[in-house]
Amino acid sequence: YNTAHIHSTIISDRRLLFSFSNRSLALAPPYTLILTLAYLTTLHALSVVNAYIIALFKTLLTHPYSFISPEAPLKRGREQELELPRKAPKILGAASISGTKIFETTAVVDHPKPSNQQLQLPYGIPSFYSFRTREGMIFADKTIYIEHLERYQEDFRYTFLRPRRFGKSAFLNMLCAYYDIHTADHFNDLFGPLYIGKHPTPWHNQHLVLKFDLSSISVSGPIAETKASFLDEINDTLKRFVVKYKNELGNPQIDQVINAHNAAASLKNTFDLAGSRHHTLFVGVDEYDAPVNNSVFTGDTTGMPDAIKKVSQIEQYFKESFFAPLKEGCGDLGGRNAIISKYFLTGVTPAFRAGISPLAEAIIVSDERELHGICGFTENEVKTIVQHYLRKDEQGADGIIHTMRKLYNGYYFASSDYDESDPQPPLLYNPHLVFHYVRKYDSNGIVAKPQESIAVHSTHVLKSISDIGEFSVDDLLELMMSGSVESKINTEFGFADLLSIGKDRSITLSLLIYLGVLTRGPKGNLRIPNEVMKTEVLERIHNYLRDQDAIRPLLGPAFDSLVRGNINDFVKLLEAFFKTRALRSFFSANEAMLQSIVELILDKPSYRVPELRLVIDGNKGKGEGRYGFADVFIPATTTISGGRTFAELLELKYLTLGLFKGAANNWSHHPTYSDMEDLEKRLSGEDEDKILERNYMHWSKDLGRPETKTVSSILEGRVKQLRMYMETVAKGQTKRWNDSGVLDSRIKVGEGSDYLQGHVVMGIGKSRFIARSTQLTQTSKAYNRIVQF
Repeated sequence: YNTAHIHSTIISDRRLLFSFSNRSLALAPPYTLILTLAYLTTLHALSVVNAYIIALFKTLLTHPYSFISPEAPLKRGREQELELPRKAPKILGAASISGTKIFETTAVVDHPKPSNQQLQLPYGIPSFYSFRTREGMIFADKTIYIEHLERYQEDFRYTFLRPRRFGKSAFLNMLCAYYDIHTADHFNDLFGPLYIGKHPTPWHNQHLVLKFDLSSISVSGPIAETKASFLDEINDTLKRFVVKYKNELGNPQIDQVINAHNAAASLKNTFDLAGSRHHTLFVGVDEYDAPVNNSVFTGDTTGMPDAIKKVSQIEQYFKESFFAPLKEGCGDLGGRNAIISKYFLTGVTPAFRAGISPLAEAIIVSDERELHGICGFTENEVKTIVQHYLRKDEQGADGIIHTMRKLYNGYYFASSDYDESDPQPPLLYNPHLVFHYVRKYDSNGIVAKPQESIAVHSTHVLKSISDIGEFSVDDLLELMMSGSVESKINTEFGFADLLSIGKDRSITLSLLIYLGVLTRGPKGNLRIPNEVMKTEVLERIHNYLRDQDAIRPLLGPAFDSLVRGNINDFVKLLEAFFKTRALRSFFSANEAMLQSIVELILDKPSYRVPELRLVIDGNKGKGEGRYGFADVFIPATTTISGGRTFAELLELKYLTLGLFKGAANNWSHHPTYSDMEDLEKRLSGEDEDKILERNYMHWSKDLGRPETKTVSSILEGRVKQLRMYMETVAKGQTKRWNDSGVLDSRIKVGEGSDYLQGHVVMGIGKSRFIARSTQLTQTSKAYNRIVQF
C-alpha cells in the first residue's frame, strides 16, 4: 500500500476517502485522526503524512473491518441494479412513440415531452431504473423477451452472446428489476406502460437477485493479483447482496457468510443461507467472459503465448471457484434443491465452455430466432429514434437513416436462413453506435469514432491473422472479393483453442462473428455486416498489401495522383493487383467485387464514401428514378500546404462471363477454366479498340431476356451516367424534398470552391482495364467527409 499512488484526498466531517487507481476505500476514523492528517497536510510534512497513511493501512490489514462505517458504500463496479434508494427519484410515466416499441419517459403518463425540452438517449447507461426516472429518456421496450425466455423454460439457465456494446448489460439489468422481490411495490410504476406490465408472468418479483459483473476483475498483473481481484469482486458483490436482503435472510452477520479467503465458500454459504430461509435466486453474470477476453485481446500479438498460459490458469480457477458453485446452486433443473431458479449470463465469446465445464448448465440461446431482437435495433426502431430525437419528419430523416444503414446495420444472429430482400427477423443495428451517431449529429453534425472502440478485441484478432499459412490475410481478400465465406461456427472455446487464433480457419472466423466483424448471410454463410466493420478488415488487408513487393510501390502514388485528377496510376495499380489473384476468383466477378477491390487498394480506406446517395430527380418518388448511387466518392481534403485535393467520383463496371456469351451469341454458354485462360491470353494481346468492339451479353430486366451490346456502348452508357452524377453532386446537398443533389449525411457540402472530377473504370476479364475521365470542373461547393470511421 505504501507504493499506491494517491489520486485524491477528500476530507469531510464524517469520513475520509482515499482513491487508489480505480478503486476506493471508505474509512471512518475518529475526528482526531482527520484533524491530525489535515494539520500535517497543511504543514506540507508529506513524509510524515505518508508514514501516517502507511500506519493506518497496517491497522486496516490487521483489523479489516474496524474502520468501515455502516453507512459507507461498498466497492462497486459498473452501475448495478439494486433496491430503490430511500430518497430515490420518482419513477415516471412512459409513452410509446408513434405506437412503436420505442418509449419516452415522461413526467405525465401517456403525454410526450414538449418539443422545446431536451430529450435524452441512454448512451453508456445500462441502468433500467435510470430509463424510468429520467424525464425525456428514449429507450426500447425489450420486455416481451422475458415472456419468450420463460416460455422456453420457467427455471431457465441461459447464456446470451452478442458483440461488445450491443445492450446486453441493459437487458440483464431489466431482468434484475423484473424478478427482484424488492421492486414488487413499484412493479406497476416500472413496468406498467411496457409490454410485460400488461402481460406479466407469474415469476415477476419472486426472487432475490444476485448480479455479478466480471468486467471489473483486473487481469493485467500476475495470476495472483487476478485471483485477489476476483475474490474481492465476488465477496463485495455477496456483501451487497446480504446487506440488501438482510431482512429476508434473517439479519445475518456478514463475517459469518463471507469467507475472506475463499469465494467458492462465500457463494456456498450465501446459497445455503437463502435456501434456509426458503428463498430462490435470480443470478445474472454480466460479461462472464471478460477475464479471458481482456487477457488475450490486448493488442500485443507478441505476448500471446504468455497470455494463453495465464488464460489456462484463469479458466481453471474460475471454473472451480465460481462457475462450479453456481452450477451446484442450480441443482437439478426444476429440483427442490435448486436455490438458483433462474441463471442468465451475458458475454461476447463462448469462453470457459470447452471440455467438461460447469457452464454447460447455461445453454447458449444467442442464435434462437425468437430471441434475435433481445439486443440491437431494427431499422424501424432506428427511424423512430432519429425522427423523434432530432425532431425530423420521415423525409428529413431519410438521408440520415441511409447513412446509418450503411455504417451500423446488417447484423443477423439467428441460425436460420433468410430472404435477403426481406430478412425475418429483421437485420439489426448496433445500439451503442446508433446513440453515438444521433447525439453527435444533433450537437454539431460531425460524427467521429466513439472514444471507446467497439472493435478493440476484433482489431487484435485481425492483427493475429498471418500473411501466409493455412488461414491468412489471403482468405480475408477472398472474403472481400466474393462477399461471403462458408465456415462452421464454433460454440465453445478453451484456452488451447486460443493458440490457433489467426491460424485455424474455423476458430478465427468464429471469433470474428462473435466479435461482430462478421455476421450470418442469407444461406448461413458469413459476411461483413456494415461499413464500420468493413473498414476494420480493409485496414488489416491494406497493411498486408503494403508489404507486397508488386503492390507496395504503387499504393501511395496511385492515390496521390487520383486525388489530383490522374486516373492512370490507379489503373496500373488495379492491373497489378488483379495479376496477383487466381483466375478462378473471377469466374463470378461483378461490380460489387470490383468496388471492394477499389476500396481495398485506396491508400486511405477511411477516406472513401461508397455508394454515395444522390437525388437525381426530386420530383420523382422512390422506385421511379428518384435516387442514384455513385459507386465511390472521395471527398476533397486539405493538404499540409493548405491546398485542397480534388473531389473524385468513380463509376465502376466489370465484364467477364458475358464476354463468352456475347462471342458465342448463346446465353446458355458456360465457359470452362481453359476457356477463361484462353480469353485472358487473347485479351492481353488486343489493343483497346479491338476490346471495345467485342460483344457482351447480359440479362435485361426491362426486356425480360438476354441482350447483347458492344463493350464500347456499355462504356459510353457509364460515361453518360457519370456526367449525370457529376451534375447532381455539383448542386450540393438537398434541403427540400423536391431538390436534386446529395442526400447522404456521410459528407457535408458547404460553400467553397472545390474541383470535381469523375472517372469510369471498366474491368475486362482478369487484368485489362479501360478508363475514361470527365473534364475537371470547378464548383461553388466544398465537399468534406463528416463521418470519420
